[in-house]
Amino acid sequence: MPWKGELFGWQAEYNPERSEVPLDSKMTFTPADFCIGESGIWFFSLIWEHGKHAEPEEFLDDRNIFL
Repeated sequence: MPWKGELFGWQAEYNPERSEVPLDSKMTFTPADFCIGESGIWFFSLIWEHGKHAEPEEFLDDRNIFL
């Protein structure tokens, strides 16, 4: 079941794996994905490109976080 809401004060969403083939893609299914944050400020995402039994690919954009 897809989910969209707020987590730790950031917008977030999760979309489960689907058997439908994505438009204009060679993939045989639509992978599950999760993302949180706001692009340009701080953003993290996971995508299960190789299926639900494989480790997800991670992407982190934190270039605008200054400590």
